[in-house]
Amino acid sequence: MAGRRVTLNEVARLSGVSVPLASVALSGNRGTTRVSEDTARRVREIAGSLHYRPTMAVRTIRDGRSYTLGAVTPTTNYGYSELWGGMMAATSDHGYQMMVALAKLHSEAYEEQVDQLLKRDVDGIILFSTAELQRSPIYQELRSRQRAVVFVENDPHDDFDFVGMDEVASYRLALKHLIAHGHERIAFAYEQEGAVPQAHQRRLDFEEVVDDFGLPVLPRFYFQLPSSAGGEQLESAVSKMLDSANPPTAMVVRGHRRAIRLHEVIQKRGLQIPRDFSMINLTMHSYEESRLQFDSVRHAVEGIAKTTINTLISRIDGESDGGAAKRYLLPGTLVPGETVAKRAQVSGRK
Repeated sequence: MAGRRVTLNEVARLSGVSVPLASVALSGNRGTTRVSEDTARRVREIAGSLHYRPTMAVRTIRDGRSYTLGAVTPTTNYGYSELWGGMMAATSDHGYQMMVALAKLHSEAYEEQVDQLLKRDVDGIILFSTAELQRSPIYQELRSRQRAVVFVENDPHDDFDFVGMDEVASYRLALKHLIAHGHERIAFAYEQEGAVPQAHQRRLDFEEVVDDFGLPVLPRFYFQLPSSAGGEQLESAVSKMLDSANPPTAMVVRGHRRAIRLHEVIQKRGLQIPRDFSMINLTMHSYEESRLQFDSVRHAVEGIAKTTINTLISRIDGESDGGAAKRYLLPGTLVPGETVAKRAQVSGRK
Protein backbone atom coordinates (compact mmCIF):
# COMPACT_ATOMS: atom_id res chain seq x y z
CA MET A 1 0.00 0.00 0.00
CA ALA A 2 3.02 2.29 0.45
CA GLY A 3 2.86 5.27 -1.90
CA ARG A 4 -0.70 4.48 -3.10
CA ARG A 5 -3.48 6.93 -2.32
CA VAL A 6 -6.83 5.68 -1.04
CA THR A 7 -9.59 6.29 -3.59
CA LEU A 8 -13.22 7.27 -3.26
CA ASN A 9 -14.14 3.89 -4.79
CA GLU A 10 -12.59 2.11 -1.81
CA VAL A 11 -14.40 4.33 0.68
CA ALA A 12 -17.69 3.67 -1.10
CA ARG A 13 -17.13 -0.10 -1.28
CA LEU A 14 -16.26 -0.42 2.42
CA SER A 15 -19.20 1.83 3.33
CA GLY A 16 -21.66 -0.21 1.31
CA VAL A 17 -22.83 2.73 -0.82
CA SER A 18 -22.35 3.92 -4.38
CA VAL A 19 -19.50 6.27 -5.32
CA PRO A 20 -21.86 9.22 -5.96
CA LEU A 21 -23.53 8.75 -2.56
CA ALA A 22 -20.12 8.54 -0.85
CA SER A 23 -19.15 11.80 -2.54
CA VAL A 24 -22.36 13.49 -1.37
CA ALA A 25 -21.86 12.24 2.19
CA LEU A 26 -18.31 13.58 2.34
CA SER A 27 -19.30 16.94 0.84
CA GLY A 28 -21.87 17.60 3.54
CA ASN A 29 -25.00 16.77 1.51
CA ARG A 30 -24.50 19.61 -0.96
CA GLY A 31 -26.59 19.51 -4.11
CA THR A 32 -29.91 17.86 -4.86
CA THR A 33 -28.99 14.33 -3.72
CA ARG A 34 -29.30 13.58 0.01
CA VAL A 35 -28.15 10.72 2.25
CA SER A 36 -29.26 9.93 5.77
CA GLU A 37 -27.21 11.21 8.66
CA ASP A 38 -26.42 7.63 9.77
CA THR A 39 -25.09 6.77 6.31
CA ALA A 40 -23.14 10.00 6.07
CA ARG A 41 -21.60 9.39 9.49
CA ARG A 42 -20.56 5.83 8.50
CA VAL A 43 -18.95 7.05 5.28
CA ARG A 44 -17.06 9.80 7.12
CA GLU A 45 -15.81 7.40 9.79
CA ILE A 46 -14.55 4.90 7.22
CA ALA A 47 -12.94 7.69 5.17
CA GLY A 48 -11.22 8.93 8.33
CA SER A 49 -9.94 5.49 9.26
CA LEU A 50 -8.45 5.14 5.77
CA HIS A 51 -6.99 8.67 5.87
CA TYR A 52 -8.88 9.44 2.67
CA ARG A 53 -8.61 12.95 1.27
CA PRO A 54 -10.75 14.05 -1.68
CA THR A 55 -8.60 15.31 -4.54
CA MET A 56 -9.00 18.81 -5.91
CA ALA A 57 -9.97 17.28 -9.25
CA VAL A 58 -12.96 15.53 -7.64
CA ARG A 59 -14.15 18.77 -6.03
CA THR A 60 -13.67 20.65 -9.29
CA ILE A 61 -15.76 18.19 -11.29
CA ARG A 62 -18.42 17.97 -8.60
CA ASP A 63 -18.84 21.69 -7.90
CA GLY A 64 -17.75 23.29 -11.18
CA ARG A 65 -15.01 25.39 -9.58
CA SER A 66 -11.31 25.03 -8.85
CA TYR A 67 -11.40 26.28 -5.24
CA THR A 68 -8.31 28.29 -6.10
CA LEU A 69 -7.82 32.05 -5.98
CA GLY A 70 -5.06 33.87 -7.83
CA ALA A 71 -3.18 37.07 -7.07
CA VAL A 72 -0.38 39.02 -8.72
CA THR A 73 1.59 41.15 -6.28
CA PRO A 74 4.23 43.79 -7.10
CA THR A 75 7.81 42.73 -6.52
CA THR A 76 9.08 46.19 -5.53
CA ASN A 77 6.68 47.08 -2.72
CA TYR A 78 7.35 46.68 0.98
CA GLY A 79 4.73 45.69 3.52
CA TYR A 80 2.73 43.32 1.33
CA SER A 81 3.92 40.15 3.08
CA GLU A 82 1.53 40.81 5.97
CA LEU A 83 -1.30 41.62 3.55
CA TRP A 84 -0.87 38.38 1.61
CA GLY A 85 -0.44 36.41 4.81
CA GLY A 86 -3.82 37.72 6.00
CA MET A 87 -5.41 36.96 2.64
CA MET A 88 -4.08 33.41 2.61
CA ALA A 89 -5.45 32.79 6.11
CA ALA A 90 -8.87 34.16 5.07
CA THR A 91 -8.73 32.08 1.87
CA SER A 92 -8.13 28.91 3.89
CA ASP A 93 -11.06 29.75 6.18
CA HIS A 94 -13.32 29.59 3.10
CA GLY A 95 -11.90 26.22 1.99
CA TYR A 96 -9.87 27.69 -0.87
CA GLN A 97 -6.18 27.86 -1.68
CA MET A 98 -4.31 30.81 -3.16
CA MET A 99 -1.70 31.04 -5.89
CA VAL A 100 0.43 34.20 -5.61
CA ALA A 101 2.56 35.34 -8.55
CA LEU A 102 5.21 38.06 -8.40
CA ALA A 103 5.79 40.63 -11.13
CA LYS A 104 7.00 44.18 -11.54
CA LEU A 105 3.88 46.33 -11.46
CA HIS A 106 4.39 48.45 -14.60
CA SER A 107 5.52 45.76 -16.99
CA GLU A 108 4.35 43.21 -19.53
CA ALA A 109 5.37 40.56 -17.01
CA TYR A 110 2.49 41.63 -14.77
CA GLU A 111 -0.04 41.08 -17.57
CA GLU A 112 1.59 37.74 -18.41
CA GLN A 113 1.20 36.54 -14.83
CA VAL A 114 -2.48 37.51 -14.89
CA ASP A 115 -2.84 35.52 -18.11
CA GLN A 116 -1.16 32.48 -16.56
CA LEU A 117 -3.50 32.55 -13.57
CA LEU A 118 -6.52 32.70 -15.86
CA LYS A 119 -5.20 29.72 -17.80
CA ARG A 120 -4.98 27.81 -14.53
CA ASP A 121 -8.73 28.39 -14.19
CA VAL A 122 -8.68 30.19 -10.84
CA ASP A 123 -12.17 31.03 -9.57
CA GLY A 124 -11.23 34.58 -8.63
CA ILE A 125 -8.28 36.93 -8.87
CA ILE A 126 -6.82 39.82 -6.85
CA LEU A 127 -4.95 42.54 -8.71
CA PHE A 128 -3.37 45.98 -8.53
CA SER A 129 -4.53 48.41 -11.20
CA THR A 130 -2.04 50.08 -13.54
CA ALA A 131 -2.44 52.16 -16.69
CA GLU A 132 -0.66 49.43 -18.67
CA LEU A 133 -3.00 46.73 -17.40
CA GLN A 134 -6.09 48.80 -18.18
CA ARG A 135 -4.95 49.17 -21.79
CA SER A 136 -4.30 45.46 -22.22
CA PRO A 137 -6.53 42.79 -23.84
CA ILE A 138 -6.36 40.90 -20.53
CA TYR A 139 -8.22 43.77 -18.83
CA GLN A 140 -11.02 43.58 -21.39
CA GLU A 141 -11.26 39.85 -20.75
CA LEU A 142 -11.55 40.52 -17.02
CA ARG A 143 -14.38 42.96 -17.71
CA SER A 144 -16.36 40.16 -19.33
CA ARG A 145 -16.93 38.91 -15.77
CA GLN A 146 -15.96 35.32 -16.52
CA ARG A 147 -13.92 35.51 -13.31
CA ALA A 148 -14.55 37.27 -10.03
CA VAL A 149 -12.03 40.12 -9.71
CA VAL A 150 -11.17 42.40 -6.78
CA PHE A 151 -8.61 45.19 -7.00
CA VAL A 152 -6.60 46.31 -3.98
CA GLU A 153 -4.47 49.41 -3.32
CA ASN A 154 -4.91 51.02 -6.74
CA ASP A 155 -8.57 51.71 -7.59
CA PRO A 156 -9.36 51.42 -11.32
CA HIS A 157 -12.65 53.31 -10.81
CA ASP A 158 -14.28 50.86 -13.18
CA ASP A 159 -16.82 48.07 -12.91
CA PHE A 160 -14.67 46.03 -10.51
CA ASP A 161 -14.89 45.62 -6.76
CA PHE A 162 -12.18 47.52 -4.87
CA VAL A 163 -10.79 47.29 -1.33
CA GLY A 164 -8.28 49.84 -0.08
CA MET A 165 -7.39 52.66 2.25
CA ASP A 166 -9.71 55.61 2.83
CA GLU A 167 -7.46 58.22 1.24
CA VAL A 168 -9.24 61.33 2.51
CA ALA A 169 -9.45 60.07 6.09
CA SER A 170 -5.76 59.10 6.00
CA TYR A 171 -4.68 62.52 4.69
CA ARG A 172 -6.66 64.13 7.50
CA LEU A 173 -4.79 62.06 10.07
CA ALA A 174 -1.41 62.90 8.52
CA LEU A 175 -2.06 66.64 8.16
CA LYS A 176 -3.63 66.96 11.59
CA HIS A 177 -0.50 65.35 13.05
CA LEU A 178 1.78 67.81 11.21
CA ILE A 179 -0.38 70.83 12.06
CA ALA A 180 -0.25 69.85 15.75
CA HIS A 181 3.55 70.20 15.45
CA GLY A 182 3.29 73.67 13.92
CA HIS A 183 3.67 72.79 10.22
CA GLU A 184 1.65 74.67 7.61
CA ARG A 185 3.74 74.51 4.45
CA ILE A 186 3.52 70.82 3.57
CA ALA A 187 4.84 69.05 0.46
CA PHE A 188 3.34 65.88 -1.05
CA ALA A 189 5.15 62.96 -2.74
CA TYR A 190 3.05 60.37 -4.57
CA GLU A 191 2.88 58.04 -7.57
CA GLN A 192 3.24 59.09 -11.20
CA GLU A 193 -0.14 60.08 -12.60
CA GLY A 194 0.60 58.51 -15.97
CA ALA A 195 1.35 55.13 -14.42
CA VAL A 196 -1.10 54.67 -11.55
CA PRO A 197 -4.78 55.26 -12.43
CA GLN A 198 -5.60 56.42 -8.90
CA ALA A 199 -2.69 58.86 -8.59
CA HIS A 200 -4.48 61.92 -10.00
CA GLN A 201 -7.44 61.40 -7.65
CA ARG A 202 -5.04 60.99 -4.73
CA ARG A 203 -3.58 64.43 -5.45
CA LEU A 204 -7.07 65.95 -5.66
CA ASP A 205 -8.02 64.30 -2.37
CA PHE A 206 -4.88 65.66 -0.73
CA GLU A 207 -5.60 69.17 -2.02
CA GLU A 208 -9.17 68.93 -0.72
CA VAL A 209 -7.97 68.11 2.80
CA VAL A 210 -5.28 70.82 2.67
CA ASP A 211 -7.96 73.32 1.70
CA ASP A 212 -10.30 72.09 4.48
CA PHE A 213 -7.57 72.78 7.03
CA GLY A 214 -7.00 76.26 5.57
CA LEU A 215 -3.39 75.50 4.63
CA PRO A 216 -1.64 76.95 1.56
CA VAL A 217 -1.85 74.69 -1.49
CA LEU A 218 1.68 74.11 -2.79
CA PRO A 219 1.44 72.49 -6.25
CA ARG A 220 5.10 73.35 -6.90
CA PHE A 221 6.00 70.93 -4.13
CA TYR A 222 3.88 68.00 -5.30
CA PHE A 223 6.28 65.30 -6.48
CA GLN A 224 5.23 62.51 -8.82
CA LEU A 225 7.87 59.90 -8.11
CA PRO A 226 7.99 56.18 -8.92
CA SER A 227 8.84 54.11 -5.85
CA SER A 228 12.20 53.29 -7.44
CA ALA A 229 13.06 56.94 -8.16
CA GLY A 230 16.61 57.87 -7.27
CA GLY A 231 19.75 59.58 -8.43
CA GLU A 232 19.57 62.88 -10.26
CA GLN A 233 15.79 62.87 -10.66
CA LEU A 234 15.18 62.70 -6.93
CA GLU A 235 18.01 65.04 -5.96
CA SER A 236 16.80 67.62 -8.46
CA ALA A 237 13.25 67.53 -7.09
CA VAL A 238 14.44 67.86 -3.48
CA SER A 239 16.86 70.70 -4.35
CA LYS A 240 14.10 72.64 -6.09
CA MET A 241 11.95 72.30 -2.99
CA LEU A 242 14.58 73.18 -0.38
CA ASP A 243 16.18 76.02 -2.38
CA SER A 244 12.89 77.86 -2.95
CA ALA A 245 12.29 81.24 -1.31
CA ASN A 246 9.82 79.84 1.20
CA PRO A 247 10.25 76.06 1.37
CA PRO A 248 7.91 73.61 3.07
CA THR A 249 8.85 72.37 6.52
CA ALA A 250 7.23 68.96 6.24
CA MET A 251 6.16 66.36 3.70
CA VAL A 252 3.46 63.72 3.36
CA VAL A 253 4.74 60.71 1.41
CA ARG A 254 2.91 57.74 -0.09
CA GLY A 255 4.83 54.48 0.13
CA HIS A 256 7.69 53.10 2.21
CA ARG A 257 10.31 52.87 -0.51
CA ARG A 258 9.58 56.40 -1.75
CA ALA A 259 9.85 57.69 1.84
CA ILE A 260 13.18 55.96 2.46
CA ARG A 261 14.76 57.46 -0.67
CA LEU A 262 13.45 60.95 0.07
CA HIS A 263 14.72 60.68 3.64
CA GLU A 264 18.20 59.81 2.36
CA VAL A 265 18.33 62.68 -0.16
CA ILE A 266 17.02 65.30 2.27
CA GLN A 267 19.60 64.33 4.87
CA LYS A 268 22.26 64.33 2.17
CA ARG A 269 21.42 68.02 1.72
CA GLY A 270 22.50 68.58 5.31
CA LEU A 271 19.06 68.73 6.94
CA GLN A 272 18.35 66.63 9.99
CA ILE A 273 15.03 64.78 10.19
CA PRO A 274 12.98 65.64 12.17
CA ARG A 275 14.87 68.59 13.66
CA ASP A 276 14.98 70.56 10.39
CA PHE A 277 12.34 68.80 8.30
CA SER A 278 9.46 66.46 9.17
CA MET A 279 8.08 63.50 7.21
CA ILE A 280 5.03 61.29 7.60
CA ASN A 281 4.38 58.25 5.43
CA LEU A 282 1.16 56.54 4.24
CA THR A 283 2.06 52.87 4.03
CA MET A 284 1.35 49.20 4.67
CA HIS A 285 4.79 48.90 6.20
CA SER A 286 5.14 48.35 9.94
CA TYR A 287 8.07 50.14 11.55
CA GLU A 288 7.94 48.24 14.85
CA GLU A 289 11.22 46.45 14.16
CA SER A 290 12.79 48.95 11.75
CA ARG A 291 15.92 50.93 12.53
CA LEU A 292 14.22 54.09 11.29
CA GLN A 293 10.84 54.66 12.94
CA PHE A 294 8.81 56.74 10.49
CA ASP A 295 5.75 58.58 11.68
CA SER A 296 3.06 56.94 9.54
CA VAL A 297 -0.58 56.46 8.76
CA ARG A 298 -0.69 52.70 8.42
CA HIS A 299 -3.17 50.91 6.19
CA ALA A 300 -5.74 48.67 7.87
CA VAL A 301 -3.84 45.63 6.56
CA GLU A 302 -5.83 42.95 8.40
CA GLY A 303 -9.15 44.55 7.48
CA ILE A 304 -8.16 44.94 3.83
CA ALA A 305 -7.07 41.29 3.66
CA LYS A 306 -10.30 39.89 5.13
CA THR A 307 -12.59 42.25 3.21
CA THR A 308 -10.86 41.43 -0.08
CA ILE A 309 -11.28 37.67 0.31
CA ASN A 310 -14.86 37.93 1.62
CA THR A 311 -15.78 40.15 -1.34
CA LEU A 312 -14.15 37.80 -3.83
CA ILE A 313 -15.84 34.69 -2.38
CA SER A 314 -19.18 36.52 -2.39
CA ARG A 315 -18.78 37.16 -6.13
CA ILE A 316 -17.77 33.54 -6.77
CA ASP A 317 -20.77 32.24 -4.85
CA GLY A 318 -23.05 34.45 -6.94
CA GLU A 319 -24.27 36.49 -3.98
CA SER A 320 -23.41 39.73 -5.81
CA ASP A 321 -24.10 38.63 -9.39
CA GLY A 322 -25.33 41.52 -11.49
CA GLY A 323 -24.82 43.98 -8.68
CA ALA A 324 -22.89 47.20 -9.00
CA ALA A 325 -19.18 47.19 -8.22
CA LYS A 326 -18.50 47.69 -4.53
CA ARG A 327 -15.85 49.93 -2.99
CA TYR A 328 -14.68 49.34 0.55
CA LEU A 329 -12.50 52.13 1.97
CA LEU A 330 -10.91 51.41 5.34
CA PRO A 331 -9.36 54.22 7.44
CA GLY A 332 -5.71 53.98 8.40
CA THR A 333 -4.21 54.36 11.87
CA LEU A 334 -1.79 57.10 12.97
CA VAL A 335 1.42 55.58 14.31
CA PRO A 336 3.78 58.19 15.86
CA GLY A 337 7.48 57.67 15.19
CA GLU A 338 10.76 59.60 14.97
CA THR A 339 10.36 61.68 11.80
CA VAL A 340 7.98 64.46 12.93
CA ALA A 341 8.91 67.23 15.35
CA LYS A 342 7.95 70.82 16.14
CA ARG A 343 8.47 73.15 13.20
CA ALA A 344 11.97 74.59 13.07
CA GLN A 345 13.74 77.04 10.78
CA VAL A 346 14.86 75.36 7.56
CA SER A 347 18.25 76.51 6.27
CA GLY A 348 17.83 79.82 8.10
CA ARG A 349 14.37 80.51 6.59
CA LYS A 350 10.92 79.95 8.04
